[in-house]
Formats: sequence, C-alpha cells, structure tokens
Amino acid sequence: MLLQGELFRPMEEAFRSGTLLMGDEARRAGEALSVSWGDIPLNWGLVIASALALAFSIPSLYRIIPHIFKCFSRWRWNLTIEASLQLARTRDSIALLSIVPFCLIVSRFRLFDPAFFGRVPETWRTLAVIGVFLAWYLIRSLLYLAAEARASHLSTFQTARHAERNYFVILTFFLFAVVGVLYAFRAAEETIRIVLFVTMGLVYLVFLVRKFQILSSSFSPLSTFLYLCALEFLPLGMLVAAGLCL
Repeated sequence: MLLQGELFRPMEEAFRSGTLLMGDEARRAGEALSVSWGDIPLNWGLVIASALALAFSIPSLYRIIPHIFKCFSRWRWNLTIEASLQLARTRDSIALLSIVPFCLIVSRFRLFDPAFFGRVPETWRTLAVIGVFLAWYLIRSLLYLAAEARASHLSTFQTARHAERNYFVILTFFLFAVVGVLYAFRAAEETIRIVLFVTMGLVYLVFLVRKFQILSSSFSPLSTFLYLCALEFLPLGMLVAAGLCL
C-alpha cells in the first residue's frame, strides 16, 4: 500500500506500466481500475441513444453516405453536396448525430486525455469530452465567421467550411469500423488506440488536401495557405496545446 495524502492506495493503483503515479494521475488510475467505462450508466445511455438515433436515420444514411464517401476521393463532390439543398441538409443532420458517437470513442479509448481531466470524475468523462469538442467547434466557427466576412468568393469559402462535416462523418465511420475489426481480432487496448490515432491523422490529412483543392479553385495558393493556417492549424494547435499542457 502506498500513501497519497491521507489515503492508502493499493500497489496496483499506484503503479501503472512500471511507473509510479502520484497526485491526480494516481487518483485517475484508481478510478479506471475500480470503475470500468462500460459500467457507467451515462455511457451506456449515450450509446443506446446514439444507436436509436442512427437507426431512425437509416433512410437518410442510405441517401447521403454514397455522396459523402465520394468526397474522400474527389474534392468536387463537396461542391455537388453543397449545391443540393436536400443533400446538404441531410449531411448536416448526419454530422450532428455523429458528434456523440465520435465523443464516445474518444472517451472510451482516452484519445483526448489532458491533465485537467484529472479533476473530472470518471463517470463524467464522456460529458467532459463532449464539452471540449463543442467548445473547440465554437472557436472554429467564430474564426470562420471572421474570415468569411472578408472572403471574396463566398460560395467557395462556404463549401470549404461545410466540407468538414463530410469528412467528420467519414472519420466517425472509420473509427467504429477500426474498433470493430480490432476487437474481432482481440487486439490490445494500446494497439487500438494507436490505430485510432493513425486513422484520425490520415482522414484529417485527406481533409486538408481536399480543402486546399476547394479553396485554391477560387483563391491564390498563398491565400489558400493563409486560410488553412488561420482556420485549421490554429484551432488544431490550440486543441493539441490543451491536451499536452493543461
């Protein structure tokens, strides 16, 4: 037993992977051992609610998914979706429904695990992830609105802005597919985390390339690069900094 403040903690809670954990890290490790993610009612409630919402959206998924996945290989399909009011609305609704499933994956495999989450009880981790995601998206939206006011080619700029919803749906689909396949092969937890990180990186890289192609169809290469720096790299850097430093 090891002493932490005024509490004695079991040896297996104080050590993880041969490393002595202290303070918030020790408390979080103890919670992870004592409370499994799957045992938390809130998580199961969100899983069931998401499954029901997606089940009721099967007709919409059937209509929009083929168009969305074409955006992965051809940037012009983003223009096609944006030009159709029905397709754009369906895409937006599916992207909205994908937020909770995406955050469930992030929470379950601790893909975003900043130090300040140590002050969040394990039972509320998923809600904390959703809160961070919404706050980050709000910051991105404000940056887009500020840039949109000065954009000379508004339709192209809005297409590039809304394209992120197409790739967010693709990313969520790929993450669940990866988890399903790796679970079927009984992969280790850390292996799943690594593959999920790689998947997120690859999809985001494709998204950046497609977004560059969309913007460069109307803007100069320099303007396109500056837009990407302000609208993609800056908010991404803020998110990474929050995960590493806070």
